[in-house]
Amino acid sequence: MTLELDAGELAALAALTRNRAPAGDHASGHDIRQQLSREGYSRRDAVLALRSLIARGLLERLRVDDAEGFFYTGYRLTRAGLALLGEYRSMQFPDFFALAPRIVVRDRLAELLGAAKEGVLEYGYADAVKLAGHSCPTVAAAYMLTLHALRALYPDALPERGGVRVEFAAPFDEGVTGVIASIVTLLTGAAQDGGFKGIAGHHARRNLQHFGCDVPLQIRFMRLDNGATVDAAADLSATSADPAMMPLLHACIAGRADPAQRRQFADLWQQRVRSIVVDHAEDKQMFRMVAAAQGN
Repeated sequence: MTLELDAGELAALAALTRNRAPAGDHASGHDIRQQLSREGYSRRDAVLALRSLIARGLLERLRVDDAEGFFYTGYRLTRAGLALLGEYRSMQFPDFFALAPRIVVRDRLAELLGAAKEGVLEYGYADAVKLAGHSCPTVAAAYMLTLHALRALYPDALPERGGVRVEFAAPFDEGVTGVIASIVTLLTGAAQDGGFKGIAGHHARRNLQHFGCDVPLQIRFMRLDNGATVDAAADLSATSADPAMMPLLHACIAGRADPAQRRQFADLWQQRVRSIVVDHAEDKQMFRMVAAAQGN
């Protein structure tokens, strides 16, 4: 799909899927609003999100008659809504994956080769997880940092995948730099020396990532068409790990953890990831963006 939904709309979709009637394909408006209330959304937020989803063709409203002769207003997913949430259901991802911001980009190579209509591609946090094979603070921060950098570089248009050069302050083999670089490649198309060579001098992705560069923050993103540049850094200090997590991790690795402890560790681990991609999604202190003068 090519829709970019806000957090409230995605939360409403997730609330519907969690509260569907056992023998039906719908959820009551009351249950959806209650779920959203528990997640910090007001009644007005819930109403606006549901109205917007109906207008976008993702939900439909219906009258539901119960066995006692009463009726209530229910909501169910349309085919388009089912398609949007399908990846989460099939992969059984944590519910909060659907709440993380998504980004829509345009890839001219995808357009040329007929991979996507007008080259429009949409990515969500689940795509980053599938690429990395796991969900962790590093993957989450890399996804969010790149998303914010692309938004900053293309404030009034779809970001051009394949149209950005990326420079890292750290060497490629230092720490988790390689993991971060792979997520950056996913969203920007910028690759290292093993990337796509291009077609007749166009659409090259090779050598658009560079490492050990003299840049002021962690990563520099630069548009190839006009030189617009943003320096970016992530500071995850506001999302410290639960003190119980490390002892549980050691127990899991040593094979001493029982199933309940393993579930507890996984839940605590993903709670921190949720804090990064949902609770702090728009936190400008966590995801710092600084516009750089062209040519610096």
